[in-house]
Amino acid sequence: MEIKYKIKLFLLLVLPLLILNSCLEEPTIAPARRPYSVMRVVNLSNSSSQIFIDNNQPDGSLNNVTIPSTTVYFDINSGKRKFVIKDANQETIFNADIEIISYEREIVVFGGTYSNILENNTFSSMKISEGEIYFNAMPDPGKAHIIVANAFPGYYNGGVEVNPVNLTLFGTHWLDPNSVAVFDTATYIAPGDELLKFGLSFNILNVDPGSYKFDFLNSDQDSMIVSDSSYYAADKRYYLFVYGNPDVLSVYRNEVESLPIRSIYEK
Repeated sequence: MEIKYKIKLFLLLVLPLLILNSCLEEPTIAPARRPYSVMRVVNLSNSSSQIFIDNNQPDGSLNNVTIPSTTVYFDINSGKRKFVIKDANQETIFNADIEIISYEREIVVFGGTYSNILENNTFSSMKISEGEIYFNAMPDPGKAHIIVANAFPGYYNGGVEVNPVNLTLFGTHWLDPNSVAVFDTATYIAPGDELLKFGLSFNILNVDPGSYKFDFLNSDQDSMIVSDSSYYAADKRYYLFVYGNPDVLSVYRNEVESLPIRSIYEK
């Protein structure tokens, strides 16, 4: 009986302390692992053949790349990543670090033409951020996003420098793709009072689905550089990249499906 009494007394004294301690103890939150990002690579250079990131090819389409082409989205450790690009002769034409921002969706674009004569080399890279991985980057329901970018870094002609092509953008929208009547006479001019220079992008967000025609003009707006007419469906993002050779510029139209919202604690 004495032993049982001592046990009961012990429980009466110690148990409240255990309960109180458990109530005061702060919850444990697992720390985030090494920062990561989500990205894809777009090749718009006719000089590229193979692309390596930190001596690896995280996506199979980075081997024997074509123009124009884009990879799928893939996870990558954030920070400075070493990009190495080789041409068809296995010569290295690009070897540099590109900063990948933590927890962001990013697009790395390569454009221009490589030359082993430094003054003639226009091979360059640009980045486009699609926002943080934990936010929805897709359009509002029933709307579309259209992002245009100048991915043409310029060129040289006979050893004489020719300035890069700076663009102005005009867009018209009509609801019925089979009709020549302009449904919406509003004109988009990008980007505002500035020119669309190499490396810059311009967002036209949450627009009505339908057919759009985009005219890319020179900086004086007196000469057409390239034009594109396409139908844009609801609930998707579209990228229009201007690229190509000095005498023939093209528009690469890339459609992006809905991406899931990610968590910083996934990795």
